[in-house]
Order: sequence, then C-alpha cells, then structure tokens
Amino acid sequence: MDESDLEKWLEETRELVADSPEMDEANTKAKVVRPFLETLGWDITLDAELEYGFQMGSTTHHVDYALTLDDVPELFVEVKGCYNDLDEGHLKQLYSYMKTQNINWGLLTNGRAYYVCRRRIDEDENAVVDVLGDFTLEELLDYRALVSALSRESIAEGRSDEIAANVYEFRETYATLQGERESVVESLAAPLVERFGDHIEGHAEAAARTAVEEFSQAVEADAMGVPDVDPAGT
Repeated sequence: MDESDLEKWLEETRELVADSPEMDEANTKAKVVRPFLETLGWDITLDAELEYGFQMGSTTHHVDYALTLDDVPELFVEVKGCYNDLDEGHLKQLYSYMKTQNINWGLLTNGRAYYVCRRRIDEDENAVVDVLGDFTLEELLDYRALVSALSRESIAEGRSDEIAANVYEFRETYATLQGERESVVESLAAPLVERFGDHIEGHAEAAARTAVEEFSQAVEADAMGVPDVDPAGT
C-alpha cells in the first residue's frame, strides 16, 4: 500500500462525500469503495468477484465484493449507501457471511464510516468475528496500520495476521491492566516510599497513578488499532 496514494484518495473522497452526502449504494461503490480497494492494491477486474453469491441454509446471499487470491476469497466487503448510517444489524450481516464462509477479513463501510472485522476461532472452537477497529473517513489515516491489513500485499504475505495478533495481544494486556490497576500503582509507588520514606507516600502514589493512566491510554490505543498514539498529545 502506497501511503501517498492513500492520502490522495482520502483528499478526493473527502471532497466527494462533502459534496454528495446522499450518494446511494451504487455510487458509493463506484466512486468511493472501488477506488479505495484499488488504492489497497486490489485489481477489481482480476481479484474481485462482485455480488459474490453463496448459500446460507436454503437462502442465497450476496456480498458486494469478495476479494480473492488465487481465486480463493480472502476479504469480504459489504457496502451501504453514503446516506445510510451503519448499525449493529449491518455488522451482524457481515459477521454471518464471514463465519459461514470461513473468511478471516471483512470491511463494512458506507464511505463515511469504516469497520475492519476479523474472524477467529475461540477457546471453545467457535467462530467469532471481532471489530478490530472502527473509524470515520476523517480518522482513517490514524488507523493506517489497520487499513494496511486489508491490502492485497499484506494479506498475501501474512502481515495482516501479524497486525491482528498484535491488536489482540494489546487487548489482552489492556483487560489485565484494568483488573490489576491498583496493584500496579502500589507496586510502582512502593520502591519510592521505601527509598525516600513515608512522607512522600502521597506523591509517590500520585506519580504512579499518572504513569499507569498514561500507559493504559497508550495500550488502549493499540488495542483499538491505532498504534503510536501519544496519550499526552505532544
């Protein structure tokens, strides 16, 4: 994925969406999503099956784009019109498609909002789909690492799996930290009190609490697919 191409697409798309916020699904696909996928290295003529059909029970369903490698679907993209706000029902639709067809990567978008989805197998051997990151068009560059996971090159070379694994590791770290926050604060403050005396206990605890909060914010950002975020905003 060429970042200059992504930035160019973003600039053009911002103007397009601002000028035509009521775009229907067909125009959103043609003017926003197809150029986006091409920016990520997908050749729509060669790599995509449009309105990809498959059976779920007795019903035939269709996903807007099935991006393939060696004719095997790797990424499902479901598109709604720019005028249409995305909701939980749209996500559940994509989840069901990914789970039944064993597709590891998914994208739901209306051109304004983007949900990057990942299928995994949990401890009970059940297929689960998670949102690795959700962001608006304006926030897209902050999520460039996660966006790159959808690129043809990243999926083909396995880098997408590494990105997903990294996000999951940070989520586990963040969850553990929330459960052990007070003990972590105490463990950081204790050496200072031991070294300098009980009279600095309040200062040591305050400093430790600030450090843990900044650390927590940084880990949370990585857990949501936004690496290298400065929690202090500097």
